[in-house]
Amino acid sequence: MRIFYICRRVPFPPDRGDKIAAFNEIRHLAAQHEMHVFCLGDGVQDLANISGLQAYAMSVTAAPVDEFTIKLRALAALFTGQPLSVAALNEMKLHDAIQKKFAELRPDLIIVYSCNMAQFAVHFPEVPRVMHFGDLDSLKWRQYAERSSIPLNWIYAVEAQRLLGYERHVAKISSHALVHTEIEKDDFGRLIPGIPVTVVGNGVDLDYFRSAGGKRNRDRWYLPESWIAARTSMPSSGSATRSCRLFRRKSRRRISRSAAVDLRRRCADWPNAAV
Repeated sequence: MRIFYICRRVPFPPDRGDKIAAFNEIRHLAAQHEMHVFCLGDGVQDLANISGLQAYAMSVTAAPVDEFTIKLRALAALFTGQPLSVAALNEMKLHDAIQKKFAELRPDLIIVYSCNMAQFAVHFPEVPRVMHFGDLDSLKWRQYAERSSIPLNWIYAVEAQRLLGYERHVAKISSHALVHTEIEKDDFGRLIPGIPVTVVGNGVDLDYFRSAGGKRNRDRWYLPESWIAARTSMPSSGSATRSCRLFRRKSRRRISRSAAVDLRRRCADWPNAAV
């Protein structure tokens, strides 16, 4: 089967949530299918990461977009009625590249990771499209609105409302929807009822990172309880949020230096990912 896979950024190296999930899906599917990856890029420097996907994809097409352009598009979307996060990623170079490749290769299936990227697949209703939401981004914006002050709370609330409408539309026109966890499936069913949805994990082997015999491995020190302890030991404030972010960045740096840790490990039992 020939599959077009569309995602937010170059899914390599798999060193953050969306890239880990996208990479594992691509690697898994590449064992039996012909994969063609299309993505935006976190600036021109992200293009150097394409080589890491060459063992799994027949082709990788990336259209880098800079942060200034993203913010400018989002600002303009405030006055157009579009979801800000969708408009921010509306890169015409990627639209053109996908349409050109579609006319050339005619895929059997299109998989989109992240609802913000669904705009690049809406032009092809004749092909089955699987929408991997991961989770509902509209819920995040609602939470941001509840925790922010004026004027950001207003902007975030507007985005939450607009994006939920867009998520409902995308779910309706897709052949199937995917999320990462049972909790996200429950949220999906509550906010977007009547749409078939399947849980597919992000591919991280959680057992690998758990301590053995009650003793922690130094290369697996960032257990869930470590993060919980860091959060509960600090008050809910702006400084605590910054401290948590610093803790998280330091965690990633320490993990990346450890030769024993491979964030690309995939659970052996992953039946729901099969096409």
